[in-house]
Amino acid sequence: MYATLIWSTREMEILMMFGGQMACEALNFALKRILKEERPKQMHGKGYGMPSSHAQFVAFFSLSLTLFLLFRHVPKKPTPSHTPLTMVSRVLLSGLALASAGLVAWSRIYLNYHTEKQVMVG
Repeated sequence: MYATLIWSTREMEILMMFGGQMACEALNFALKRILKEERPKQMHGKGYGMPSSHAQFVAFFSLSLTLFLLFRHVPKKPTPSHTPLTMVSRVLLSGLALASAGLVAWSRIYLNYHTEKQVMVG
């Protein structure tokens, strides 16, 4: 997805978002091997649990999207085939993205994939 968007739009924000996601993945990989904290006892999966990579990625993605929509996005002029997003729409989309991140974090705890601490660090 990132490769297609970078190639087709050539926008720096997408390249920075891709770089940020890769940095998140590298940091998560390193932290899991340094901290070596086990997952909850009820979980029968493999790998270390600290920090939660799902919570980390979704928090990064939703915060990046929110900051872009609220501070960097400059709507183009309306055309017959394009209706720009209003500020209200951008705020609602940002809220939806942040709520989704909260739901992912909650689900990681609810499904016993991670402890609360592991999700908060993620």
